[in-house]
Order: sequence, then C-alpha cells, then structure tokens
Amino acid sequence: MSLDIATLLASMNQVSEAGDRTGALMTLALPTGSGKTFAVRQHISRRIVYTDERFCFVANQNKSLHADRFYESIKREWITRELKVSQSDFMMFYTRKVAVLRSLPTMVNIITTQKLPKTLEHYRDIQEALETLAQRYDEFKHMGEDVKSQYLPNNHGLKQAYINYQRTIRQQLIKEVGIAEPISESDKETIKRHVRDKETPLTAYINRYFPTIDLANRQLIIVVADKFIRSYISFWGGYSITVSSPTVLNQATVIFDEIDGLKPILLNKIIDDALKIPIDFQPFFCQVYAGVNDQQKRRPADIMTVLRKDHRLRNLKSRTNELATAYKLLKDYKTKGSPAATNFIFNLSHLQITSSSAWWSRDDPDGKYVALQSTEPAEGNLNFYGMVRDVNKFIKYFVIQIAQWATSYQARINERRSKVEDYYQFADSVRTICDTLRLSNETQKIVLLEIEALKNIRGNVGDNLQNGHYGRLLQDHGMQLFSLTDSDAHLNRTEIGAAFIYTTPEQFLLKLARSNRVLGLSATADLETVISNFDFKYIQQQLGAAFIKGTELVPAATKKDMDVSSRCRDQGVQVNVINVIPDPDQLDDIRVMQKLILKYHPNFEINDDNHAQLALLEQLVQQLMQQLKQKVSDNALYCQKRYLSLFGSFICFLSHRNRRVVLGLQSVLPKLDTEVDTIKMSAQVIEQVFELLAGLLCPDEKRLPQLHMIAKKLQSEPIEQQVAAALKVRSEEQTRVYLLSAYKTLGVGVNLVRANTEPDQAQIIDIAPEDADIQDPRYKQIDIDGIYLGAITHLLTLIPECATKANTKQWIRGYYEYMELADADEISLNDMANSIINPNRN
Repeated sequence: MSLDIATLLASMNQVSEAGDRTGALMTLALPTGSGKTFAVRQHISRRIVYTDERFCFVANQNKSLHADRFYESIKREWITRELKVSQSDFMMFYTRKVAVLRSLPTMVNIITTQKLPKTLEHYRDIQEALETLAQRYDEFKHMGEDVKSQYLPNNHGLKQAYINYQRTIRQQLIKEVGIAEPISESDKETIKRHVRDKETPLTAYINRYFPTIDLANRQLIIVVADKFIRSYISFWGGYSITVSSPTVLNQATVIFDEIDGLKPILLNKIIDDALKIPIDFQPFFCQVYAGVNDQQKRRPADIMTVLRKDHRLRNLKSRTNELATAYKLLKDYKTKGSPAATNFIFNLSHLQITSSSAWWSRDDPDGKYVALQSTEPAEGNLNFYGMVRDVNKFIKYFVIQIAQWATSYQARINERRSKVEDYYQFADSVRTICDTLRLSNETQKIVLLEIEALKNIRGNVGDNLQNGHYGRLLQDHGMQLFSLTDSDAHLNRTEIGAAFIYTTPEQFLLKLARSNRVLGLSATADLETVISNFDFKYIQQQLGAAFIKGTELVPAATKKDMDVSSRCRDQGVQVNVINVIPDPDQLDDIRVMQKLILKYHPNFEINDDNHAQLALLEQLVQQLMQQLKQKVSDNALYCQKRYLSLFGSFICFLSHRNRRVVLGLQSVLPKLDTEVDTIKMSAQVIEQVFELLAGLLCPDEKRLPQLHMIAKKLQSEPIEQQVAAALKVRSEEQTRVYLLSAYKTLGVGVNLVRANTEPDQAQIIDIAPEDADIQDPRYKQIDIDGIYLGAITHLLTLIPECATKANTKQWIRGYYEYMELADADEISLNDMANSIINPNRN
C-alpha cells in the first residue's frame, strides 16, 4: 500500500479550518528509502496536471532537487490526461507551470549554452549582451573556489552581465506586447498575462529561462533551501524577490525534503546577516542623538508630518537623551588594563557572558571618558551590563521606528505616482528618513541592513507569538554580541561593536506554518535533538493543534509496507557488523597493516609476489603514524585511530568480492593538502593506501577496485555528477567501487541506488512489497552493499581560546549552540556561563 500524501495534506486543511487559520506544520518521519519523496513527487505531479493547486518543493542541496524526476513524473501524468506525446505541447505546459530556480552560475551556464530563438538572433543588443554574459561566465569558471566565494556576493561582473542581458530581453518583450515605456503596474500585469497565455518564440524562451517573471502564478517552484530564504534577481529589474515571501508563496503548500537539514542553513544565514552589519555603536548613537535633537523647523513639513505623528519623534528623542545621560554615551569608552585587543560580551536576556574577564564601566570626569575595567569601581559605576541590555533594546526600537516611518512615507509618495519605473522604493524611503535625521551614508546602510534582518524574511520577529509555559530565552529574546576592540586606528577610544541575532530558525518555520501548509520530510524529524534539528517541542507549543506528527496518521498497513527492515528480514537479508576501531597497542606496531589484513581477511597469505608491496604499505602507514605523533601530539591517538579505522574499512571492502559498492562516511572529508595536521586527513595518503591494499587483496580481479572521494572541494563537478560517475563505474564496467564522503554530503537525503546490471542476479534480493507495481522503476535498481560509519565528531562548535574579529562567526555559533542547550534544559545557565564555555575565565 503506497503512501497517501493527499490524505495527509487534507488533514492539515481540516486542522487549519477548525482553528480558523491558513497554515499548519506536519512532520513525516518515515524511514530512509521508504518512498516519502517518491510519493510526494507523484502527488504533486498529479495535482499540477489536474488542478490549480500550488506547491513549493525545497531541498537542502542541489543533488536532492529531483528536478529531472519531477519533469518525467509530470510528463507521464500529462500524457495520461492528454493521450498524446507531443514534446512541444508538453514543454509549453511544463514551462508555464513549473519554475526550477537555480544558482546564478548554473542558470547562466544553461542560458549561454542554448541557442537563441531565431526571432531574437538579429537583435544586436541581445547578441552583444549574451556574448558578454558568456565571457563573464567563462572568467568565473576559471576562478578558484576561494575566489568564487568572494566574487558572487559582491555583485561582480557575472551578476551585472546577467542583469544587463535580462534587461534586453525585457525590453524586447515590452515591444512585443505593444506597450510604451515606462510601464505601470497594470502594464506589468498585462505583460505577465501575455507570457502566460500567448505562445511565441519569445514567451517560450522567457518561460523556460526567466521564471522569475511571474513566480506567484507558477504551480510548482523547485528550489534549494539556501535560495528559498535569500533574494533572487527580479525579472523586472530594480529590486529582488524572495521565494519565501507571502507575495510569492501565497497559499502554496511548502514541502521540505530532509527538514532537519534546513536548520543549519537557516542559522548560517541568520549569523551571516548579523555579521554583515558593522555597527560601531558610539558613533552610531551620537549621530542619532544629534539628529533627534536638531532644530525640526529646518526640515520639510511633508516628511515632518510623518515623523511627528503620535508623538513618535518626541518619544524617540526622549529615549535617546535618557540613554545618553544614564550611561554617558556621548563620552568615549576606553578599556583599561585589558591584555586582549578584542573582547566579546554575549547578551541573552538577563545573562551576559564574556570572552575574558567581567567588565565594569566607570565615569572619569577628569579624563572626560568612561573607563572599562575588570575590577568593580568604588564610585562612578555606570552599570556596564545594564548599558549592554539597554543599548540592544534601543537599537531595535530605533530601527523599527525608522521602518514604520519609511513605510508611511513610501505610501504617501506612491499615492502620487503610477508608473512602475517611477515607483518609490522602500529602501529610498528609508534613506530619506535617515537623511532627514542627518545620518551619514554609512549609517543609512547599517539601518537598511538591520531592517532587513528584523524582517526575518516573513515579518518582524516576535509577531503573533503565543505565550506559553514552555519558556525559551533564546527563542523569545534572540542573542546579541558586543565586541570591545582596541586599535591604533582609534587609540583614544575602544570601539564597541554590536551584532544582533533577532530571530531563530524555529521562528522562521513558525511564521511560515502560520500562513502555509508545511510538510517536513525526514527519517529523523521526530527525534528529540537540540543542536542538529529544530526544537519541535517549542514549535508544537506555539502552534498547538496546527502541529501534526504525520506518522501517527499513516495507516498500519502502509507502515508495514514501508518497513524496509522487516522486508529485508523476511527475505533473509543479513547485516554483518564489524568493529574496525584498532586496538591501542597496534598503533606503534611496525606490522600494523599486516595485522589488520589478517584480522579482517584471515585467508590472506604473504608470499614472494606481495611481500615487497606489503612492506611498502607498512612503511607508508608507519611514516604517517609518526608524523601524527610529532605534529599533533595532543590528539595523536584520535588521529591515528581515525586513519586506521578507515583503512580497516578498506580491507573489509576489498577482501569480499560480493561487496560491489560500499559507502564510507566521516565527519571530516580528506583534503588535497599533503601536510599532516589535526583536522585534515591527507587525500594523497588515503589514495596511496587504498591502491596498495587493492593490489594486495584483489590481484585476480580483472579491474582493480576504485576509490572515489565525493566532495565539492575535491572535484569541479557537482556532487550529483560525482556520485553518478562513481556508480556508473560499477553498472557499466563491473568494477567494484568505494565511495568516501562526509555525513553532511552523502549521509542525508541521498539514495545511492544504481542500475541493476549485475551479472550474477542470483545474489540480488528483491525486497519490494507484495502489491508493488511491476512497472515501478525501482525494480531496475540496486542498493549499495555496505557502509562504513566513521567516528562522529564536531557535534559542537569549538569556541576559540582568544577572541578576534576573524573568528567572530565561530564564537557566535559556539555560544548559540550552548544557548540552545540551555533553552532545552540540557544544561543550566550557570553551567553555561561558568563551567562549560568559560571554565578559566572570571
């Protein structure tokens, strides 16, 4: 019995209607390989063909997008309905209904490798823009990975070339519709209808390669999580769009494949957003102070009407002056007696934790500054930590007030305008408000970034939160980082930096689930974990009946059919578990590899043909063991065991011919560096050991087994292409393959099935349920034969010994994880402050 996705989604509708709400969140925690994603894909495909229902399918990685599988599935449903197989007719249907959103480099690669429609070839501006785009992409392709990571976010040539090319296409479309520029909002809707309803070479081209022209009317949006939460370049120019915004999603059902993997992606964005706002608080505050205390009569009456409404400007001025008086914020702050150039203070509600010693602030009237010191002053104490808390509240209050003013002023101006090209943008309104308050350009940028962070993609943090007994300091108040930095560039004062985490991944999911049906797929979604998964206990407390555990609604018969473990046992599948962790006394043994080989392959014989090769292997491994002892003495035992455990898994794979494809997973991937150190594992040494072992243990095999390392940084091809190439070695060449990768890369959301071309079909065990469709493509596929699970490490981020600007992100993530543990009552706040994070600090 197949999984009935329609019934599960209908149950969300019932809950929403009963609670007078539009959204709900359901987790579906069925085993890996049970067909969750397959069933969802089949359901979506049917609904796309037969209804107007909308969906957004979100995968954590490109390899899990299933765009090609969606295409084939929708095509089968369409052919069944239409009873014809016209490829051109189907493509017209598909490209109007489905938007596959890809990264900028991927999209540019697709565009530049496809031929232009003949009707566009004779337009010189389009041809020139396309040629420039191809040149910029060629330059991008030849950049190193470290350069690429800096290139794209900074709006370099590739993005601008794409925008320019898109503009030439847009201008040609406007001409085709017969509308004069500049266009109005109503003109834009006319153009969208033209692209949806008219079949011309240009509309076909735009539907296929520029789906952002009308995302709100696509029935299916397929996108990776990182792009779902970030901005896309709008087809209309001048602004960006966010897929997760209500205007794009509307009432679409959002499906997260491997929902637990979404959390670190969200957290990365939250931290990145916080760090890209470089607030040096005192100069920032001094500008605000000067702006609100400036003579108001000098400012235009039109904008002052907005600022003065409900006495908001007067209230802002009052709060600013109170803060300046209470903490002497118009004076310079300066650390005294601190050995560190950088110090961090983390603020969580009423708790403050420092990276060094405790801090006090003291007013020094003679010196005309405020001293920051590590001893409590006898007099003049300005309550430094109180200042930290109040400053955090003030900045949030100030930014929200600017946003409210900007929204009102934007609406006022746009009442007088009608054309799209003349539309008054929110960002321009923010700048105008800031300019009225005499804030510098740099401060205006900071305010805009803070407003963007506060939006949390789907509204202001804290909106509509229910109050309950299940308290969460991190969820309720966020987290703030204040940094004290001394430098020759500002010798007479200490820079007080600030970074604000206003929201959490859980808050993002809550906001989404209040307006949309959200289905989260993951075998581990219902496990109560703190660091690696969402705090679903908190989410359930907030959503109440709108939070549903889907597994409780799946019929027993369906669960039985999906119980792969039971089907394997019923068909006689046996799982052999082998512990490959070496004994400590073997680590310094000069014959360690010989002993490992005989342990896992007792029939191995040493002879004249292999003696020299075995000696070379022992020499290589002993050299590695000694290097580890010398270079990483504190962690030598751990590093040695990590290598030898992996080598043991190689032996287990190579010594049994029926182990045709095996997957090895580790917490950390090998690196290309030949240098041996604590964290990295040398890819070169690992490959040499594998080759020597293959020669020793598989001398009679026609083709020696191969090792394929699957990692983004080791290869230029995408992960999915690396996996496909490795599996093809077995299915097409009958060569045994060991795939070595990381838990995060291949450990989640990837079914490593391959085409069943095995010569000995008698070894293949069929575990399909009794009522399985004989046409099911999985009948022609076969799974891997074994898996090596390396030691699981890096559960918590290591907090560095010393605070520096360079490791700020690592500090924030480390503190955030411990605060999550405190939120979940796994540790106390006192433990976190004194013994876990800061055992040697005051």
